[in-house]
Amino acid sequence: MNRILYLLLFFGILHSCTDDGSHQPVEPSSAESNTHHSSAEITAEKAGSKATYISEAKDIAPDQKSEKTFFQRRPSIVTFGKITPLSASKIPVNGFNDNQLTNNHTHVWSDPTAKTAVTSMNRYFVLDFENDIFTNTDYYFTNGAQISYIHPGLQHILLSRFFPDAGVSALNHYGIRVRQNMYTPINPEDSLIAAEDRPFAGVLYVEYFKMSTSHLQQIRVTSSIQVGVVGKPSLASLFQQSMHELFPVGWQYQIKDDLLINVNFQIEKRILRMKFQDLRVGATARLGTYQTEFEASAMYKAGFLPITFNPFPITRPGTSEHSEKQKKLLAWFFIDLNGKYNLHEATLDGGFFNHENPHTISRNNRNRALLQLNTGLAFAYKKSAVTLKIVYLSPELKTGYDHRWGAINFIQNF
Repeated sequence: MNRILYLLLFFGILHSCTDDGSHQPVEPSSAESNTHHSSAEITAEKAGSKATYISEAKDIAPDQKSEKTFFQRRPSIVTFGKITPLSASKIPVNGFNDNQLTNNHTHVWSDPTAKTAVTSMNRYFVLDFENDIFTNTDYYFTNGAQISYIHPGLQHILLSRFFPDAGVSALNHYGIRVRQNMYTPINPEDSLIAAEDRPFAGVLYVEYFKMSTSHLQQIRVTSSIQVGVVGKPSLASLFQQSMHELFPVGWQYQIKDDLLINVNFQIEKRILRMKFQDLRVGATARLGTYQTEFEASAMYKAGFLPITFNPFPITRPGTSEHSEKQKKLLAWFFIDLNGKYNLHEATLDGGFFNHENPHTISRNNRNRALLQLNTGLAFAYKKSAVTLKIVYLSPELKTGYDHRWGAINFIQNF
């Protein structure tokens, strides 16, 4: 079987190399003639192929007889299940055309004539840790932990078909994450229920997401689906017991076990890009048994910023969104302002299916309109990045208080 596969691979490569129209000289534009970037990995246009990638390319020597022409780079194509010749794909010269870029600060693959979106070959491992110990509060949202994994192979999960692209020339990232959240009242060691205080609650869910970025339109669309639980199966009480000398006995009154299913959509648009500044606006809708709310946001950054509109500040050399002009060391300040209107929150109202909760918050005691402010510092060096931030949240309860906590985010590209 292996020998047959090797023969098929050999004839596929041989066919692509002998194709008359695959590697014809291309007349470059004035912008292209002086700019050479690494080729993008591009999902080839094909018939019946579910997973076709183009690996990092090797340069082909230009025609020595003419200084005005050069050949397209010749990548190899690797397909799961079948071999696709180069003649079946459309590959931009040198990965992109400088004339297709929206401004001088964006140097990534972008083809407005593309008929399909592209999957990024960048892979990331992301850790998030949030806790109110950083602000010395220890109540309400008291701890959050999250692990995320972004990989091009995750595009083949069936759910990805239902997630929209940010245009036909979009660049997509696919990922999966696991998250746990813990919530406690003002006095978690109290053995009695405080009728007007936040209930104990724990949440554990897995989330599949897609981040689709249009570098031409400077728009990003993020879609996700969350499936998880609220209640004892979240293991929140067990984890908090391991972190506290005095065990919060009120966990016996936590929101009861229930199923959580949520679908989330977010759109983000960059409206200002200067050398040391970046301003974006966004809108988010969360719909489901975990959270139902709508949010508008504005995000401002200042400092030594990434020069592209990527969702992650670090990229691997040789991939489509990487720019050789990007500085290795980046540092910036940011401030995000979010206004949201909440219709349902399982950690306050209880689950959608199980109504046998010892304590929930009455509708009359809910503040539906909320304000959240995030501010902090971010640093990136080569393939690693870290973000430190403080979060402020306006009172969720009319009888409650505002809240603050700290967060650390670590990203590793590999």
